Amino acid sequence: MNAQNRRTSGAESPRKVLTMLLAFSERRPHLSAEEMAREIGVPLSTAYRYISLLREVGLLQEGPQSTYSVTQRVIPLARAAQAANSLDAICQPVLERLSSATGEASLIVRRVGHTAMCVALAEANHPIRLSFEVGRPMPLHGGAAAKILLAGLTEKESARYLNAAAAADAPLAERRAALEHELEEIRRTGWAQSSGEVDRGIWAAAAAIREGKRVVAALTIACLAHSVGNARQQEILRLVREAAGGINAHLAKVEL
Repeated sequence: MNAQNRRTSGAESPRKVLTMLLAFSERRPHLSAEEMAREIGVPLSTAYRYISLLREVGLLQEGPQSTYSVTQRVIPLARAAQAANSLDAICQPVLERLSSATGEASLIVRRVGHTAMCVALAEANHPIRLSFEVGRPMPLHGGAAAKILLAGLTEKESARYLNAAAAADAPLAERRAALEHELEEIRRTGWAQSSGEVDRGIWAAAAAIREGKRVVAALTIACLAHSVGNARQQEILRLVREAAGGINAHLAKVEL
């Protein structure tokens, strides 16, 4: 386990405070104390103590109907993250073009520790609900984009992740051999697809984004499975691979 994933001893309370803050998202801008307590697994009294601390430093404020929301003090932090992750700025126009061309949702997904997280999104032109929301951590072993990231780990890192995940997930343990075979194929081709692995009725195609030889993100398009036949799937896969290839070429020029 690398330094990013190692748990710091004696820091359980600070960890829960930060996890509480990270529970807020664009789709969940208001949370009650009860919801935050459930999110981090603490008694309500403890949650209120953490809320008081976050309010004291100006990161939380009271909202409507006994809820809380983050304050504008987090905006400089968000801007700092954007500035430090120029890849997201490079990819956003690509996402917009893909969604415009296909009418489907397109996303950039990056690895954060042992999770996959959507960091940029262009919406579909029709209603579609995805578990991959911006800023929400998801497992590395489900969905086309996540599998791209898992395949991008070294075999030792991938095995360590799968050992831990399979120990807590019996269905994953049963299909581990098939998944490992699929990861080998993804490493060879640089692309993946999935159907119903994260959200029922959703088909997705993804391709690897690389800095040098290192996989740093996955570009993916997600569609309603019933709306895309085989020919349409192949066309979307082609567009995803071409778009990822364009980003990779741009990053290679930047490195030079």
